[in-house]
Amino acid sequence: MTEQSSSGTAISSDREKEKTMRGTTRRVVRRAAVCFGVFGLAGFGAVYGVSGTSAAAPKSAVVAASSGYAAQLKTYEAFPVFKAPGPPINAKKIMKGKTIVAIPVESANPFTTDLEAGESGVAKQIGFNFIRWNNQGTVAEWINGMNYAISHHAALIALDGGSQPRLLGPEIKKAQSAGIIVIDTHETDATQGKSPYVNFTIPAPYTLAGQLMADYAIQDTNSKADALIITSSDIIGAAPFVASIEATFKKYCPGCKYTVKNVPVASWATGIGPAVTGAMLADPGLNYVMPIFDPETEFVTPALLTAHKTATVHIATYAGTPFVLQDIRQGTAQMDVGENLQWVGFAMLDDEMRLIAHLKPAFPEYLATRVFTKSDIGTSSSASAEYGTSVGKAWLKLWGL
Repeated sequence: MTEQSSSGTAISSDREKEKTMRGTTRRVVRRAAVCFGVFGLAGFGAVYGVSGTSAAAPKSAVVAASSGYAAQLKTYEAFPVFKAPGPPINAKKIMKGKTIVAIPVESANPFTTDLEAGESGVAKQIGFNFIRWNNQGTVAEWINGMNYAISHHAALIALDGGSQPRLLGPEIKKAQSAGIIVIDTHETDATQGKSPYVNFTIPAPYTLAGQLMADYAIQDTNSKADALIITSSDIIGAAPFVASIEATFKKYCPGCKYTVKNVPVASWATGIGPAVTGAMLADPGLNYVMPIFDPETEFVTPALLTAHKTATVHIATYAGTPFVLQDIRQGTAQMDVGENLQWVGFAMLDDEMRLIAHLKPAFPEYLATRVFTKSDIGTSSSASAEYGTSVGKAWLKLWGL
């Protein structure tokens, strides 16, 4: 993979080596901000202390619901099963002589580093130039990246993981006028549709993750979940994420209780612990904390440990961050909905190649997702042990490699 700096100086580098275990408080908050597109969006209001209880349902409906959430959960506890997004394509023919420029929200972001590494890892095998624009997360640097891609006649520009297209209107129009496809990736949920600023949007599976988190809490508590859902309304995809948790509780667990607490990302280090402590004091029956993004667990777990509640108050979350998967192995967290980021990169590349070839891309794209619990996570932290190998092989076969 080639990296390009914001000044235009080429940097030769292998895949960056990111620390996978717990970092400092400042690093966790910063990573969360860049991983999940935390730049705010008009129309997504804050949620403060919203409580709810699922409406009553007939006993027959409850029985049917039980089989429904259990079946969905069981499906995603297994290794991911590949779902082709379309007919096979000849990747080498499509991409011969082409260039893709990826502009991550910030180069230090381990999330975009890993998914872009998934693309760059097969670039040479396919036969195209993949350039990752090196930046520190400023709009000015994104603009420089756009101009670099335009001047080097890229076929496609990918604004990855939170690089805001709404802030790059003139540059996007300039690129499109030059015949360059512009997309944004992994910033919003599929229910939020496609961005009006770009040619195509590749969303994140926030709605699915919310459903699975609620499924597990219902099962783990024998339909007696009493949950604190921690959201961050400054994350663009947070609203549909929380809505999916609420909808799943209402559909499958008439007696379950939940409270939604908003803690902006910048306040995670100071706000999450007190929110958890306050919820336990206000509701002695609380048995679940559901931070919608798993870096938040860095601040949930100490509150539970201090209150000696780790045995009775469990954690379900999303993202598959390595330190949280290790927490599951150690018993301080119970469930995480994870994504294999290399395969997320493959999924993104599939859409990108189809767009370049003037073929129909998938929306939403297939993303390999797995539910991790103590019973299925195993002892190895290798990607092949956690997600299997069949999906990666299937992507390559689909592309004729």
